Amino acid sequence: MQEVEGRSRVGFATEIRPEQIKRIGLNEAITHHITQGIINGDFETIDPDKRSGDDHVYYSYRKVLTDFVNKSQGLIDVKTLTNGYYEDTEPDGDREACKRLVAGIVSAYGHGGR
Repeated sequence: MQEVEGRSRVGFATEIRPEQIKRIGLNEAITHHITQGIINGDFETIDPDKRSGDDHVYYSYRKVLTDFVNKSQGLIDVKTLTNGYYEDTEPDGDREACKRLVAGIVSAYGHGGR
């Protein structure tokens, strides 16, 4: 996560120039994963190559998301990822799923945005 003008920015980091990071793709990857789950009932398969009848929309982002989950050595699972990402994190919202997701990410990959 990166703080920019008081707002957290999340996503897969791409360095577009030295010291200039652009964060893109995470929202698209997770949203389309959920869309595919609604369409065919499979909410566990993230990898578009392993999903029967996949439309390959946001394909490269979803492949990165697949690696992100698979390389976490079980510290991040699909349910925690989707629940934590879309949880109501407003001041009056419940933040437990988001906290579990962040804890899993930090355990798997450490702190920092790179």
